[in-house]
Amino acid sequence: MASSTKASRRFPWRYVPGAFFIICNHCILSSDTMYAMNTFKSTGSGTRRILVILGHPAPASLNQALAEAYAEGARKAGAEVVVIQPATFAMNPLADPRTVPELEPDLVAAQNLVRAANHIAFVYPLWWGAAPVPLKAFIDRAFITGFAFRYSEKGQPQGLLKGRTARILLTMDSPTWWHRWMYRNSGVTWLKWATLWFSGIRTLGVTVLDKVRTLKPEQVADQIRRVQSLGETEGQRQ
Repeated sequence: MASSTKASRRFPWRYVPGAFFIICNHCILSSDTMYAMNTFKSTGSGTRRILVILGHPAPASLNQALAEAYAEGARKAGAEVVVIQPATFAMNPLADPRTVPELEPDLVAAQNLVRAANHIAFVYPLWWGAAPVPLKAFIDRAFITGFAFRYSEKGQPQGLLKGRTARILLTMDSPTWWHRWMYRNSGVTWLKWATLWFSGIRTLGVTVLDKVRTLKPEQVADQIRRVQSLGETEGQRQ
């Protein structure tokens, strides 16, 4: 399976030696780490508000380290950052909006965060050529008509989240060329074009960390520093 698979449960611990603790003072590998559904405190037009969406369902993972690194860098640049993890949401991933029109409170809160943010970073692994179920379910349930898009009287789709930008951070066990040529960039296309572009969100770029199973601890540390630097850069943008 050419992806960051669920079967690789030992995966976070292989890279622990010092690498994950470069980012912040608290232990990001703690199994007790939970992301509260916080809200942005600032509302001014000049404030950089960044929403980081952690798509990995595990309580401790390389993706979590990357999400925390990006958030730490953005905060260092002066941005206000909120991190959420859809896997912790109390939501029914199979709910049909035609029969269950009311969204769960966690989804409503997440929608409000998306509205308030001017930049959104998605951090997730490639599983079977796509994203983990919690992230995809969150998109399916929250990015619905009337919130993310609508159709004009002529039937033309109109994105309702214009004015926002996004960053995609994707990890995978396979090499980048395999994902590009064999999977046709499936792990990126569904989000960058079919979701974000359709909703009016402009993707600034895609950061891919490939062959993560073979990375040495020092290489993991380098990647974490790279992502933290990226967060700092994008935390300054207006």
